[in-house]
Amino acid sequence: MDGSAIDKLRASARDSVRKLSRICEDDDIVEAKKLVEELRNVCAYDEMGQLAEAVSRRDPKDAKNRRLYAQYLINTGKATAAIDLLTLLKESLAKDDPEFAEAMGLIGRAHKQIFFDAGDKAQTSAQEALAQSVAAYRVPFEMAPNLNAWHGVNLLAVLTRARRLGLRVAPELNPKQIAKTVVAALEATPEEKKDKDWYLPTLAEASLGLDDWDAVESKVRAYAASKDVKPFQIESALRQFIEIWDVEATDERGRGLVTTLRARLLQLSGGEIKVAPAELQHWRKQADPSKEQLEAILGSRGPETYRWWKTGLECARSVASIRQRLGSRIGTGFLVRAASLGLQPSEELLVLTNFHVVNEDGISPGIRPGDAEVVFEAADTNRAYSVSAIIWSSPVRQS
Repeated sequence: MDGSAIDKLRASARDSVRKLSRICEDDDIVEAKKLVEELRNVCAYDEMGQLAEAVSRRDPKDAKNRRLYAQYLINTGKATAAIDLLTLLKESLAKDDPEFAEAMGLIGRAHKQIFFDAGDKAQTSAQEALAQSVAAYRVPFEMAPNLNAWHGVNLLAVLTRARRLGLRVAPELNPKQIAKTVVAALEATPEEKKDKDWYLPTLAEASLGLDDWDAVESKVRAYAASKDVKPFQIESALRQFIEIWDVEATDERGRGLVTTLRARLLQLSGGEIKVAPAELQHWRKQADPSKEQLEAILGSRGPETYRWWKTGLECARSVASIRQRLGSRIGTGFLVRAASLGLQPSEELLVLTNFHVVNEDGISPGIRPGDAEVVFEAADTNRAYSVSAIIWSSPVRQS
């Protein structure tokens, strides 16, 4: 889905929220429910949450919408609220209701996120969250291994992480055996019953549990290189590989996989990565994946996609944070060559920012040049540059 299609989807969501706030038809509610899932698939979480809330007010007993609402909460940093919602939801459902398994899976996902977000993985609350994640994923997988393979692969992931931490969580479970069970269940799935969005990502991750890297890369390529891949799929895969499997820190091939998937995510409309400056600096210094691995994961265009990613990392060094001296950030800017503005000397570097950020008279909310400092956070967060002069400006009223 390209950018214009995503913009239309967002507009449709806003229109749907308006319709649901008034007298509306049953068809409007049905359409709104479909939109909630479509918004999730393109990671449009703000609109997704607003629409899921509007649907919940109209049909508070719709289990799927409530579950998707919980997914919005998890993906926007509200894991404990999601657990409260999902606990009530699963208690209201029969165990043979497909939404029961989905709710249990998201409870596992929420606890997994709490574990990952903990700065100290050794603290009691973090390890308890990991144990709770194991317990939640285990329920639906053991109920129906063939039907609930995605629960199984998540159980495999969190259990493996617990073992690495030396935790005695579900000691009777064998991660390798779980991986074999999941792979066998997936490979036995008839073509017409394969989940088109999650079959391949699940199989790739289960193969990781068997240390079969060739299979991992092959399965990742089958969906990640597809023109139909959704940002949510890549985002979910990255979260698993980084947060739970920790492949970036434990395996050279894993680092290449993660880097390649990051590049692919930013190639997709709606794909985004939020990262601290220090982490971006770290990425710039990492060794490049081999050409063979890039092609194994993304096909013949893999090296080109990666070059685009590397160019972005380098360009990020020229993005500036404009701050008030001894104060907080008030805006951003970026480096340009003087020649680009018709100025001399042509190779001199200048910072371009908005009039409302820095201007000669300090017209609010901007500040005067002498009160400003410029920091290129992606290059060096500790070095600040003063602003000696404004070479040229165009006040807002003249724009």
